[in-house]
Amino acid sequence: LDSKPIGLTPVAAVADEFPSYHADKDQGIEIVGLDYEPNLEKITQLKPDLILGWDHHEQAYPILSKIAPTILTQPDGEPSSGDEWKEYFSFVAEAIGKQDIAQQVLDKYNQRIAQMQAAIGNQYVGKAISVAQVTEKYGIEVYTKNSFSGSIFSELGWERPKLQDVIKPRGVIEAISAEKLELIDGDILFVLNFNNDDRELLNDLLKDPLWKTLRAVQNNQIYPVDGWTWVVANPLAADAILDDLYKPLSIAP
Repeated sequence: LDSKPIGLTPVAAVADEFPSYHADKDQGIEIVGLDYEPNLEKITQLKPDLILGWDHHEQAYPILSKIAPTILTQPDGEPSSGDEWKEYFSFVAEAIGKQDIAQQVLDKYNQRIAQMQAAIGNQYVGKAISVAQVTEKYGIEVYTKNSFSGSIFSELGWERPKLQDVIKPRGVIEAISAEKLELIDGDILFVLNFNNDDRELLNDLLKDPLWKTLRAVQNNQIYPVDGWTWVVANPLAADAILDDLYKPLSIAP
């Protein structure tokens, strides 16, 4: 939006990191606590002209609004699943008077979707694209069609495995046991990892006899991807997901 914040709280729950797709865009931005624990003292010291927050910052609103004009999102009360990322982006754009730039960003994204559809053609018709995560902290989880990545796949017209072609809170089916691995089966499997421990866990699981029964594993069509990129829904991340798709799908960007 051609507007750089002076401070923000990383949603990655890591105090000194931003997602990798930010590249150098986050240089000079002050980290002011974590998403659910904003540091009010640091925010005060920055003397902001405007504060933007999520609905879960409601308890801090009385104090934040005394520091500077504060606008919180107004969702429908349901937990965010990621498929509303365009609405949240438009909310931010309107809050800072950048609607024209926002439309240009969305137009460019839609153009990339159309280009990828043209490049792929009918190559993946009838093939199910599965998305799961493997983490030390939460185990195995599956992303449904109303997740962030699910919304992008829907726009591409890609099929999801039947068991993932559903709507769930937060766009996630949680805590998949080894006996329910059919939930993540598909012709192509993207696996979200968030750190090195997660990647090592995935490598171990790929040696498990149960995992070797998955079609994607048998066909060598399993692709690890960065979890924060595929979960934290916004236009920069959407662009990064499209970049992630080019190599495994063997198409030119």
